[in-house]
Order: sequence, then structure tokens, then C-alpha cells
Amino acid sequence: MIDIVRASFNFDTPAPTEDQLIAYARRIFDEMDAAVEEFLPFNDYSLYLAVQEGSVKGLGKVAVAASALYVGIAQYGSFIQGVEIIKRQGCAVAEAIVSEAAKNEIGNPLPKKHTRVDAGAVSRLERLFVKVRDREIAPEEATLKALQVLDPTGAELPPEAQQEIAVALESLETYPEQLSLDLGIEEEFAPSAVPIPRPKRPIPIEQHLLVVIERKKRRSEPRLRKKYL
Repeated sequence: MIDIVRASFNFDTPAPTEDQLIAYARRIFDEMDAAVEEFLPFNDYSLYLAVQEGSVKGLGKVAVAASALYVGIAQYGSFIQGVEIIKRQGCAVAEAIVSEAAKNEIGNPLPKKHTRVDAGAVSRLERLFVKVRDREIAPEEATLKALQVLDPTGAELPPEAQQEIAVALESLETYPEQLSLDLGIEEEFAPSAVPIPRPKRPIPIEQHLLVVIERKKRRSEPRLRKKYL
């Protein structure tokens, strides 16, 4: 399975009770499921959500089979366009997860500390496009990297996938090369020595409740498990 949605969050809030954390996780999971149904074009997918107390932090992921992702990309006409569209859709789901996670039990916003959203493997594919356009890597290298992202085992994509991806990456327009303006100024002002950080005091170990809700298939029942870390 290939991740196509990743949303992480961390909020400063008093530690919830076990019942409150489970209810919070269930609410986010339901929103994630609804957002996938609304934004993504896949018939089957898996959902994963982990939420941990100690303020409140969590990670939500949506994954699909490599073959399903390739077909989903191809339905938009070109490989490049399909990646860009599914990346936007995946990020919309991730934003919905973070938005729901940012509410407390009565719907008021939580103090924001840190959030991050992306479209998993699809975001990595789009970054490869940028590197080709910027002439950082050749289309041939980008093709191999794209195949590794889409099909790590090398067993799920159809035989014609490599050729289709190679043609798409070769078609990308590259940006003009930039002239080097290195005048040695950085060396002149470079620090003579790297300061040695002071050793940190050991942090007392506390146990925090972790709640995980996972569903392997679209039509299967979610499974909830909990443990202290």
C-alpha cells in the first residue's frame, strides 16, 4: 500500500482522559473517512490514525494499492496532470484531518503548535517534477525514482508503466540554467569553529496513552487499540 495522504498535528492542551482521547480519535477518523469519500477517486483504501496524549499529537494516513494509484493518476489524461490533481486532492483530505483535530470536544479551537500536511507518495512524485524542471536530475533518473515511489516491490505496475512515466518526464519543460554568482563571500564570513552544544539534562520518562484506529479496507470495520508508551 502507498500513502497518498499524511497529516500530522501537535496541540498544546491539557492531557485528556482516556474516554476523551478515544472520542477525539473517533471523531477525527470519521472526518478523515468522509473527506476521502468526498475528494479522492479510489474505490478501495486503508485508513490509519494514531493519537497520543502529552499535549495532543497525532498522525493520519490514507493508503491505496500501487496499481490503483497508477490507474487513478492515468484517468486524468497525462501522468503529470494526474499527479498534480491527486496531490491537491490528497492535501485537501489532510487539511480536513488537521482542521478536525484542531477542535476540542465542544468545537472550540485548540491552541495551535504544529501541523503538517502532504499527499505522501504523490507529493514525492511532484517534487521529482520540480527537480527535472530545475535540471537537478535527468528525466531518466527521475523515472527510476518515480517507479520506486509508485511500486517499491516492482511487482504491481503494468509493464508499460515505465515507458509512460519516462515519456511524461521527458516532456517536462526545463528552466534556464542560472549563472553561478559565488564570489567566495561565504568563505570569508564563515565561522572558524562550530560551537559545541551543552549536554541536555535527561528528561523524566512519562507514560502517555496512544490510541490507534485502523481500517484495512473500505468496507471493513475499523479496529481500535490502545496502549501506554
